[in-house]
Amino acid sequence: MKKFIFSVALMLAFVLQVNAQNSYFNKVADANTNVKIVKFGPIKIHTYVNPQLVQVSSHIVELKDSLVIIDAQLTYTFTKEVLAYAKSLNKPVAKVIFTHAHPDHILGNYAYKDYPMFALAENIDLIKSNGESFRQVFLKNFGEKDAAPEVVIPQHELKEGTMKINGVKFVIKKYKDHESDIAAIIEIPAANAFFAGDLIYNQVHLFPGNNHLAAWQKTLDGIKKMVKNKTIFPGHGYAGKSNVLDENRAYLKKAIEIASQPNMDAITYKAEMVKAFPNYGAAILIDFGATELFKK
Repeated sequence: MKKFIFSVALMLAFVLQVNAQNSYFNKVADANTNVKIVKFGPIKIHTYVNPQLVQVSSHIVELKDSLVIIDAQLTYTFTKEVLAYAKSLNKPVAKVIFTHAHPDHILGNYAYKDYPMFALAENIDLIKSNGESFRQVFLKNFGEKDAAPEVVIPQHELKEGTMKINGVKFVIKKYKDHESDIAAIIEIPAANAFFAGDLIYNQVHLFPGNNHLAAWQKTLDGIKKMVKNKTIFPGHGYAGKSNVLDENRAYLKKAIEIASQPNMDAITYKAEMVKAFPNYGAAILIDFGATELFKK
């Protein structure tokens, strides 16, 4: 766990370096410019991705009479943008669901404090254990301007299986040892939608810090049939079709190939991955985790 917290501290330090001279970091943007909408009959899914930082995705599922929000943002400022956009839809928030306990998906969750929050029991424990440590790292690097007053512990356990919200079925599945140690994957069969959390990215460099590259690739191989013809809503980037899964599999294959080369190190690994995938965003995510790949 100490190793993971160190990785997070390194992550926030790198983000600080990138944004130190970025005048837009502390600016509340017009959230509409960061949102893309996908419609499935009466269900609309609004995806917010802030181009600053690491392109984290927060999804707002708009049902007939209510909303479900999936994931927060790294900063309180950006998470408030997500909530402001949700409020503009003029429907109550029925639930907030967190796919996993990495700081870029939970640190801003104080914005959701007035709504019922759900996470897997394992992730509730991780947020209890690490949430304040993550926040302190953030405060040390950024100060109070974009930090939430606290990290809120989800009040409700998200369980595997099926639940109905506003008459729509949500299917919850648990996956281990990929980008994170454990995460909830959410399917909405009526919308043919697959919310992958950080199991899948879209045109964004993958974070390797949990050092599960081979297991991650195996998991993606195993769900290939499951996601065929579905719209994938990733943890970083906007929605895509099943080809996004193939792109992640290709990325991981290359990552494993490069990481296994003799005398490989974090700096060379990053250079090789950026060279192999030059159009992918947020290469800083490699900085956050690559050191862990090559620790002796």
